[in-house]
Amino acid sequence: MPHASLPLSRNGSGPQARSGPGLPALIRRYPAAAPVDLLPDIHRLHAEHIAAEQEAAGPDAAEAALGASLASDLVARTYLDLGDPRAAVAQADAALIYADRAGAHGARIRQRALQSLAAYWAGWPHEALRYARLGGISAEHAAGTGLAMLKAVEARSHALLGDGMAASDALRAADAAATTDPDELDALGGLLHFDEARRAYFEAETRVHIAGGARTAAECALTAIRLFRDADAANRAELLPDPTDPADPPAPAADAPMSPEAAAATAVLALAHARRESLDGVRAALDELLPLEPVRRTLPVVLSAARVHAELRRPAWIRDPRVRDMQELIETFCQVPAGSAAAG
Repeated sequence: MPHASLPLSRNGSGPQARSGPGLPALIRRYPAAAPVDLLPDIHRLHAEHIAAEQEAAGPDAAEAALGASLASDLVARTYLDLGDPRAAVAQADAALIYADRAGAHGARIRQRALQSLAAYWAGWPHEALRYARLGGISAEHAAGTGLAMLKAVEARSHALLGDGMAASDALRAADAAATTDPDELDALGGLLHFDEARRAYFEAETRVHIAGGARTAAECALTAIRLFRDADAANRAELLPDPTDPADPPAPAADAPMSPEAAAATAVLALAHARRESLDGVRAALDELLPLEPVRRTLPVVLSAARVHAELRRPAWIRDPRVRDMQELIETFCQVPAGSAAAG
């Protein structure tokens, strides 16, 4: 089977590109963006790359299949973030088929990681582990950070099922996989690079479900939040106009909104504080999280906030007005998820 090289340059715009950003740009922008804002371009690019794959032949076929796989990956992620993990699993299946046609082991293992992640957020941890095991079949052929993501998702699923030992083993495997040489998909950055910020966030999400792990979870969550903010600032700097070009004047300064990933890590921080019985810590984390605009309230953010609500339902706190206030704020927050903006 032919092995695909990267189908697009970092600034390429795709097969017979029309107006709008290309696939590499959307892959880089997606983590910090509100998913609904990118939907028109994601659907446009998906249609273009699927059409290109169907028409490609000979030496161009593998590259076209890889492009179709990455475009399908983007669609799957929007399904997940906008509240339909079942559709995300199905779309990742399509992305996996294109990755197989491309002979792209790095894309294949990332699609299995995405399926596992979608099953995790759907509340199916055993199914998530099944996808992780299937992804492990490609591990010996894959380079890059895709395997690190796969093992980190596996760790979260073990932790949710209460198997702290298996979760810790998977975290160690994720750390080891993160030291491998990057592959061509890592070079695109964005969604495809499982960087230090995401590793810290996934570890926080794992540790918070392990008995005695709340303190480490809080530390990892704080590290993730800082790194996500640094990455968001760097990404914004790349998109700023050139102040030396009179045709490209600088935009007014404004505080950038929190990215969905940073928001999810903040919710994990609140949960860790709740498990450490620090109501002041919970409130401080919620004060950071709850102003998040609805279009950025992805499924992982909303479900993570709901876990905080559940953790606050302790008999000792049942009549504490501070707890009631926080629970009511969380309920209001969760009533308007990002998916409602897409449906509207």
